[in-house]
Amino acid sequence: MILKLEDSERRVAQLEDIEAVRQLKCEYARCLDAMINENGPAQAVLDTFSEDATWESLHFGVYQGYAQLSEFLASCKNKISFSLNFVMNQIIEISPDGGSATARWTTWAPLTIGGKPMLMAGLYKDAYVKRNAQWLTSRAELTVKFVSDYRVGWAEERISKLWTWDQESREGTNVA
Repeated sequence: MILKLEDSERRVAQLEDIEAVRQLKCEYARCLDAMINENGPAQAVLDTFSEDATWESLHFGVYQGYAQLSEFLASCKNKISFSLNFVMNQIIEISPDGGSATARWTTWAPLTIGGKPMLMAGLYKDAYVKRNAQWLTSRAELTVKFVSDYRVGWAEERISKLWTWDQESREGTNVA
């Protein structure tokens, strides 16, 4: 099989885009952990998102744009005193025009919430946009599969009572 130069260039560009999206999600996890564990800047997490991005989860609510995302990140810092986020098992699809992408990820995180050792697992379903040759998250949707005290385990307690967010205090929040 003989590949035309244009086909090779397109395929290489697609592979580079897939790697850039993977790196972006890893940077998000790293910055989130640094924000919680080391009092790192929330702006570093925000920098992985487009300004009009949406972050959504049944257990957290819906946050759109930098202002609401900043509020959400502040609430994370207040509730979670330790986190180590792993993102893996990614399936990344780049659009034919190379300007957008979608991805699915599995996430796993040991956490400390209210002084209790917790384990969390979930699935991310994300969308990305490429702006000025830079990939940004335009939508992140987290489905939490379990979050439980590791001493109790997810078989006994799928979603811990410690895992509640004050969603009703925010106007405009849609919680499914």
